[in-house]
Amino acid sequence: MKIRLVVFSILLVVFFVANASAQKVNPDKLPEYVVLSAREGSLITNFDVDIKIIKTSKYANELKKLEAHLDNSDVVGSYNDLLNEMFEIGYVFLESFERNETGSKHNLIFRKKK
Repeated sequence: MKIRLVVFSILLVVFFVANASAQKVNPDKLPEYVVLSAREGSLITNFDVDIKIIKTSKYANELKKLEAHLDNSDVVGSYNDLLNEMFEIGYVFLESFERNETGSKHNLIFRKKK
C-alpha cells in the first residue's frame, strides 16, 4: 500500500512539473495589446486575474497560458506584482479603469514594449 502511495505521489509531482513547463508564456505569440481584469480580496484567493478570451481568437491558447501564469498566487499577489510580472513578460502598462460600480474590479491595459 505504501509503495502505491509513493508511486502515485511521484506521478503527481511529475505531472505538475511537466504541466508547469508546458505552460510557459511566449510573448512573441501574444497580441500587441492585452486587457486584464484584476480583483483583490476574493474569498478563494487574495488576487484574481482574468482575461476575456474569445475561442476563435488566434491568440486564445497563449492568452490562456498568460491568464494561468498570472493567476498563480506564487507569481502575482497584488497589483504591484501584476505590473512587474507583465513588464518581465514584455509589456508596459498604459491605463486602468473600473469595471463596475463597486470599484472592486479593474481593467488594466498593457502594450508590448518596443
